[in-house]
Amino acid sequence: MELNVEKDDILIVGTDGMLDNVNESEIEEIVPRGIDKKLKAEELASQIVNIALYNSFDRFADTPFARAVERECLR
Repeated sequence: MELNVEKDDILIVGTDGMLDNVNESEIEEIVPRGIDKKLKAEELASQIVNIALYNSFDRFADTPFARAVERECLR
């Protein structure tokens, strides 16, 4: 995989445990707020991971994982 990165780009890399439990739209909301607050990368990552953790325990959360399970059950 090759990726062109420019100055001031922000890369979000995560495990399936994170990406299964956080919607892209949530990340798109968190990152600009973190930038505005001048959060360090570790603080921003912590916010994203905390949402993933919270969502993982919420049976009713609309997450990528929940949607994938629903699709499989409807087959």
